[in-house]
Amino acid sequence: MKGINKINIYHKLTAVLLASSMAFSLTGCAGRVDMKKLSPSAILEIQDVKDVTLVDELLEKEELSYNDDLNIIEAAEKLEKSLDILDQLKDVDFKDVSKLDSLTKEQKEAALALTTEDIELLKEDATYNGKDLVEFERKLFALKTLYHLKETTQDWVQTNGRDISIEYMMAAVKGSVADELELSTKDYSKITIPAKFYSKEPEDYVIHVGDDIYRVPVGVGEIWNTIDYIYAVQEATLKGDKELETYRKALNYGKTTMAAGSNHKKNKLSEQYSASYIEKNYVK
Repeated sequence: MKGINKINIYHKLTAVLLASSMAFSLTGCAGRVDMKKLSPSAILEIQDVKDVTLVDELLEKEELSYNDDLNIIEAAEKLEKSLDILDQLKDVDFKDVSKLDSLTKEQKEAALALTTEDIELLKEDATYNGKDLVEFERKLFALKTLYHLKETTQDWVQTNGRDISIEYMMAAVKGSVADELELSTKDYSKITIPAKFYSKEPEDYVIHVGDDIYRVPVGVGEIWNTIDYIYAVQEATLKGDKELETYRKALNYGKTTMAAGSNHKKNKLSEQYSASYIEKNYVK
């Protein structure tokens, strides 16, 4: 079956359009809890999570846009998938691949639609070291395809990763606070996380809700961790593997805070569900 799949992928990617109307496509840790098994959208399918955040209601009203095409949950999901692709391709040797003839427009589009399984099959083709010319041609094509995928994905992550990470964490914090304070979707915009007041030691953070100020005691729950990491990402100089690890960590913080919800007592905010509760009930 593997051999058949490889042949199918190869033919799909190398096919030339017979007419301009023919479509060409291929279908195919941070915090105290590792949330990698749950995507940003999957978390919002859990009823207990919906009950402790306003994010799902904001999405229904088409709020929380990241850009014209994606809301912040879709953007976070795309970022996570992009990080997965870069992890999958990090051990491929692309030396001198940029000097080879470029793929066609259709082949480039198909490369960006590859599934995890497709990528693994092409990685196998890319390791061929024999003398068979047909297999060698397949190797070059596999390398060019994976190289285009890597470069395009990397460019997108470098352009969008920081903003998506920050906005996703912001939505997680503000969504849980809004639900706890029983704010409407219209009043969500009243919640702000002010710029950090610099201190050499860990400190309490504050969240403004209109004229009211709520304190998040230092180190208390996922909400403090996430705010702390928002500031860290805003300040960081990010390059290479450090950049990818930072965004992965930011997504995990956002997920845990989304699942943790918040409680308030007088002017203090803390988590509603502990890390151990989240791990036991949500992470299978």
